[in-house]
Amino acid sequence: MQKKTFHTGPNGRAGWQCLCAFAAALSGLFAAAGANAANVADGAAVQEIGWVGVTQTDMAKSERFFGELLELDEYGRMDDLGLVIYQLPSGQIFELIAEQAPDSEMYRRPLLGFLVEDAEQAKKTMEGRGLTFSSDLIRVPGSAWAFFQDPNGYAHEIVQNPERRLFDQSGKQLQIKGIGAVAIPAEDRQTTAEFFRKFLALTAKPMAEDAPFTLFEFRTGNFFEVRDADQAKTKDYPLIAFEVDDLKAARRLLLQRGLSVSEITGTPAAQWFSLDGPDDVLYEIISIDRSKL
Repeated sequence: MQKKTFHTGPNGRAGWQCLCAFAAALSGLFAAAGANAANVADGAAVQEIGWVGVTQTDMAKSERFFGELLELDEYGRMDDLGLVIYQLPSGQIFELIAEQAPDSEMYRRPLLGFLVEDAEQAKKTMEGRGLTFSSDLIRVPGSAWAFFQDPNGYAHEIVQNPERRLFDQSGKQLQIKGIGAVAIPAEDRQTTAEFFRKFLALTAKPMAEDAPFTLFEFRTGNFFEVRDADQAKTKDYPLIAFEVDDLKAARRLLLQRGLSVSEITGTPAAQWFSLDGPDDVLYEIISIDRSKL
């Protein structure tokens, strides 16, 4: 079942569309993690979270928040379908999906797009590990993807990124680089973490036995966290952490723009603060010192 279509953006480039609903983010990094053990030369290896989408009840309000206050660059849109797509300098995609969009209720939140080099090879490799996909491989020029479900019933996808579009970053003050970290809540964290270990070959960092989360690190130095649902900051709607270089400057800027933000906290390798987004969804701004990972 096709949930994404390419379309022509403002400059004639292909835009990336998705009718699936989900949101993602990070609840907290307590320690740095070792690099993902997957062979990066393997086209089936998961590289990082390449796509994140969020459903919105008020698209105008949400576009102002993400487009104006967080200064994300618009990559494409389909107003008749209630879709607005942003591409970050990292090449990752962040998408707003109107609550009224067709098929927006077909997937429970969250849904993440795990970036791979070759979606066809990745699908065959993961099926060989015993994973059952809920869709065939969907192809468009320059990209392909397929959906699967985790033990919580959430839909996710493996995906090849679309063409990366370069934006003029001059004049940008917040300077969001990409999606630095993502976390999902899980009713059974151990089972969910084992699912991602087994089928996506993600490598977890050893943590204390009583830690309420399992932490995975991608080769990019970005993070994916599976957290106990009763310990998650948002039980039914996970967190996404946008990465910046200068965290203190970002916090001052957002305060000047009238946003309510938390104090900065973190570890030697990563620091972050949280802020309330549209629909009372909690987001984070994070800075990662990869030399300390």
